[in-house]
Amino acid sequence: MKIGVFGMGAIGHVITHSLGHHEADLLFFNRSLKDEFRLKFGKIIIENPIEAITIPRPINGFEWLIVCLKEYHYEKAIPWLQKLVSAKTKVVVIRNGLDLKGPLLPYLNPSQILETIIDAPTQMNSDGVYELLRSPKLLLPDNSLATEFQNLINQDFLSVRLVEDFKTKQWEKLIESASLGALLALSGETCWIFEDEKVVALYGQLIEEAIQVAQKDGALIVSNFKTQLIEKAKKYPPEKGSSMLTDRLSGRQIEIDAKSGVISRLGKRYQISIPLHDLGSVLLGKVNKAASMER
Repeated sequence: MKIGVFGMGAIGHVITHSLGHHEADLLFFNRSLKDEFRLKFGKIIIENPIEAITIPRPINGFEWLIVCLKEYHYEKAIPWLQKLVSAKTKVVVIRNGLDLKGPLLPYLNPSQILETIIDAPTQMNSDGVYELLRSPKLLLPDNSLATEFQNLINQDFLSVRLVEDFKTKQWEKLIESASLGALLALSGETCWIFEDEKVVALYGQLIEEAIQVAQKDGALIVSNFKTQLIEKAKKYPPEKGSSMLTDRLSGRQIEIDAKSGVISRLGKRYQISIPLHDLGSVLLGKVNKAASMER
């Protein structure tokens, strides 16, 4: 079996390690040079040489291609996808947001594409090692393609669960990650800010806005979901950040469209007033523009 991993960032490292037990031919694709795999989990550091292919070229015989790219990477990834996928390729999409199949539909049948929800907080430490902060989890829609992919994963490392109401689970993650991420990225601070009740109240308002849009979009959000997220935030370690905050502090592009951006767009579609997410999308866009000018 030939399996490709496209995108060797934090999530690409987690997925690669979950496949390491399998007797498969693993190929790696990355736009920049990547010749080493380094992942830390607890006190264990896994280090292996890899050879990532950095120039798009046709490679035949893929059974699976696992795409670990952020939403804003997809435009530049099109030349890769055109060369790597075929009518027989099963593609797993691991990224934030909704409608994960959308960017791939020009090249693939919907039945070939598997959407996912991953919970794998991973960040690069000062030694340049991707550090996994807690045991990773993967949620998949309950279908035959998901069952096939589940059988490839070492579930002693990455737990996999199939869920019937995948849309609601997508929205639950989006509501939390977009609301929390916007607050941290715009403040430039970690979760110590939740010591301030005014910040907690603002977080609650962001959650409320997103829940309204989610419910209009068909998600079945439980009545105490806002309370759950607020209590969870209050228990976070003060130093906990988010991927959006990390990207801002590192001068990288912040993932807006897959988070606050999609909530803002759907709010307009459903004619729901969500001023905080609208404002967050605009301000984060300005942050991205300023960062790109500095680069």
